[in-house]
Amino acid sequence: MNKRITLWIISLFAVTPVMADIDQTKGNGLYGFVTQGYFKTNTNNFYGKSQSGSFDFNEIGVGAGFVLNDTVSVGGLLLSRKAGNADNGSVRLDNLVFDVKALRGENSITGVRLGRNKIPFGFYNATRDMAMTRPTLLLPQSVYHDHSRNFLINADGLEAYHERWDDESYTRFALLYEKNNGIDNPQTEIYFMGMDWPGKLNPDYATGATFTHTFNNTKTRVAGFYGHLPTKYKPGTVDPLTSGEITTDVMWLSGMHEIMPKLTLTAEAFLPRIAYDGLGPLIPNRNVYPLGWYLQATYAHSNSLEFYGRYDQTYKDKFDKSGEKNSAATGMPKHSFYASDWTVGLNYFYSPSLIISAEFHRINGTAFLPRLDNPDPSMTSERWNMFGLQASYNFR
Repeated sequence: MNKRITLWIISLFAVTPVMADIDQTKGNGLYGFVTQGYFKTNTNNFYGKSQSGSFDFNEIGVGAGFVLNDTVSVGGLLLSRKAGNADNGSVRLDNLVFDVKALRGENSITGVRLGRNKIPFGFYNATRDMAMTRPTLLLPQSVYHDHSRNFLINADGLEAYHERWDDESYTRFALLYEKNNGIDNPQTEIYFMGMDWPGKLNPDYATGATFTHTFNNTKTRVAGFYGHLPTKYKPGTVDPLTSGEITTDVMWLSGMHEIMPKLTLTAEAFLPRIAYDGLGPLIPNRNVYPLGWYLQATYAHSNSLEFYGRYDQTYKDKFDKSGEKNSAATGMPKHSFYASDWTVGLNYFYSPSLIISAEFHRINGTAFLPRLDNPDPSMTSERWNMFGLQASYNFR
């Protein structure tokens, strides 16, 4: 175990005894988590040199939340995340939010969240860094792309929201005006532009709206998210690209239903449009329409053990599902532009603070494969298997 992980674990357990002195009834206190994963693939690499077995994945966070008065609360999280070559484990401010509840009704709240917000798409993005809140070891890569995670995780700005509830339902609607703070990195340039170019990506303020509704005595839940993000590209000193813009309009749709006691079905879809303009002949003006979706069944065998199965499908261009056109244009293998993934796994809740997860993937295609762990796409294999094992401890 390297020194960074050791020091973080010591710090987490050092603050645990003082938890009893914090008034949890008022929503005040510290919380934290430590997650360690292991991945083994028969070919290709996922989070480190996984063909030989990789422990090069861990997440460590320490956060706090405080209720200042009846109107204002504040919360934040420091996060360290190591994920192969895609994330180096540096400590960063993951989120810091002031929540102002401006209007209160008997069954409603209207307010504003200011600061560094998690981008609230899908069911899980807003809490995806805490393993206890993830339904599976890995989130479905068709919808929650880890290979471009830094672009999708958080943004600085404001979120105006309205919540309403009654005995059988809960509804939340929010409008967002935020600037992404993690877009200029090799992962994102590879995702949008095929490679890490000499210039920089500079996002403008994005607008968005999100909606979630839980009803049927919490047995049914639906959600939707729409976002519009214009991003400018500034060429480097020696750069074959020219000043241009990449505009992303994206929609996520989510649904969940308990079809019978202990058995729940979940489905989500990722429906973006990416428009390229003014980047030069190497990246011509065009619109690209990726597509991702999954269907998952989860069976709660007991309070401590649940099993799940899932099918994912993702295309980098839904009008070129075979990858032939994009392969001819880029020289990359056809399987770089699609992926299907059959997954089976389990979660074992050893205690309220400790969860152990394991899952097996049988995959056709490499669309969600981290490029930084596989720098030469021509050396990747179309069909591959992956096994993952993870343990996560959290406290509050």
